Amino acid sequence: MGVSIGIARFPEDGQNRITLIKHADIALYEAKHQGRNRAIFFDDALAQALMKEAKLTREMERSLKSGDFMLYYQPQVSIESEKIIGLEALLRWRHPEYGMVSPDTFIPIAEKNGFILELGHYILEKACQSLQAFNKQGIEITISVNLSTI
Repeated sequence: MGVSIGIARFPEDGQNRITLIKHADIALYEAKHQGRNRAIFFDDALAQALMKEAKLTREMERSLKSGDFMLYYQPQVSIESEKIIGLEALLRWRHPEYGMVSPDTFIPIAEKNGFILELGHYILEKACQSLQAFNKQGIEITISVNLSTI
């Protein structure tokens, strides 16, 4: 059995019961995220990070529907023949306001909130469509896709 604790202090972290409970809950969420069995104090940076994460989550959902995600293909080259033997599908996010969003930014958030499953379905669907298009052109190639195990 383990214990995770989120701590909010009066009056620094809130002037009323509702605000203190909300801030303690944010700290508790972070304690669990860091691996449990710990106590975390609330601070404004923690709240800002959580709000940014929530905003990016909403933006990912919107962007998937509006086509802002796309696959880029990185060639896989044989060392012996120096010929392209396959492609690796890489997910990229071109956000209309933020520009290119790094996978290092959005993949951990998607894994954390479960959105990674929808992204995985999108990647597989688009990679299969691309493979069909290559095959119709007479190009025999393999496409590798990285999927999250979460």
